[in-house]
Amino acid sequence: MDLVIMAYEITWLDRAVVVKLSELVSIHDLHDIYDAVSGDIRFDDLRKRIFNCLDLSKVDIHDSDIKIFAHLDNAASQSNSKMDTAIIATTSELVKNTEQYIQVCQPFLWKVRLFSTLNEAVEWSP
Repeated sequence: MDLVIMAYEITWLDRAVVVKLSELVSIHDLHDIYDAVSGDIRFDDLRKRIFNCLDLSKVDIHDSDIKIFAHLDNAASQSNSKMDTAIIATTSELVKNTEQYIQVCQPFLWKVRLFSTLNEAVEWSP
């Protein structure tokens, strides 16, 4: 039997969800996270998603993946237009990826913002 170690942990709060990413995250992990959050009955009541990438050491995604996820989020925003996204990242690679994601999301309904600490992201009220 293979041991499967999750690269993420999802914590549901009141009207918010925190996704803590650690170690290596692949495109498959991002798909799993997207399905778990958007497919949950609590999704329509969410007001904020927080992606905590502070413990993330490597991201195995490409520029085209970032665009695909931005458009998936845009589609999901049609059922919940009141949710915004906070991304916490400090490494240059993750900051670059996040800035690309924010750029693609500019015309969409959800606000997306980059933070360097969890406290800033939690306190953010767009």
